[in-house]
Amino acid sequence: MKKLLLLSALSISMYKMNAQVQVSGQTATYENPYPQPIKVQVQQNPTNSYSNNTQNIANTYAAAAANRAAQQAAQQAANANNFEKIEIDKLKGNSNKFKYVIIKKLQGWMVIENYKSICEEIRLGGNYILINDIETQDGYRGKIKNSKTINKNKVFEPKIPPIDDVTNEKTIYFEWVREASSYDRFTRIVLKTSKNEIIFQAEYKNKPLLEMLRPLVTDYVINKQDAKQKLIELKEYLDLGIISEEDFKNSSEQLKKILLDK
Repeated sequence: MKKLLLLSALSISMYKMNAQVQVSGQTATYENPYPQPIKVQVQQNPTNSYSNNTQNIANTYAAAAANRAAQQAAQQAANANNFEKIEIDKLKGNSNKFKYVIIKKLQGWMVIENYKSICEEIRLGGNYILINDIETQDGYRGKIKNSKTINKNKVFEPKIPPIDDVTNEKTIYFEWVREASSYDRFTRIVLKTSKNEIIFQAEYKNKPLLEMLRPLVTDYVINKQDAKQKLIELKEYLDLGIISEEDFKNSSEQLKKILLDK
């Protein structure tokens, strides 16, 4: 009797606990009324981490390459959009009257860097003697960039050494203004005599430096095409009564010699 009661109590107790027991090949399931929290730890697969890092690096390089390609395309488009506008040109055909160049003033974007490049090109051209070359300036070799002569308007006026009157009469005074946007470069060049007469004035957009300095670094003479165009202009001025027959004759005589190879 005691054994029967004990088995009954045990069965009831196990039922209340919803315990899982195996009796005669049968399974009874139960739920634990006092469940413990389960801690789940996820560990990243090292192989996947390496693969992700490699992909990230590849994506970074691809983005950088695409950015460079876009910048190059924009720069090429800007370079293709260029012009040269010569407003005054009394130097062509008269360059032999001058022997020296003085850089009078530079203004705008990267004035010192442009000063250096301009000096190098004029020096290499060999047509003129540059009186105030950048190498003659105080503080050259690095210190010139901090020069107080560059004011808030980004104007730089190189020092000019004393020169005699004869030299002054044969000197071209050079003025330069350059502005820059992201890809475009706008430049204005003015050349004057010692008497402040403008003998050359032009504006440029996205033109190479050497091309802009053509009046100073090449044999700046009048060719047949120039002579023909100038002669047409003189005839128009004559027809309009702007110049006289004598003016036309005097001005066209040299042009005709160029056209006829005389």
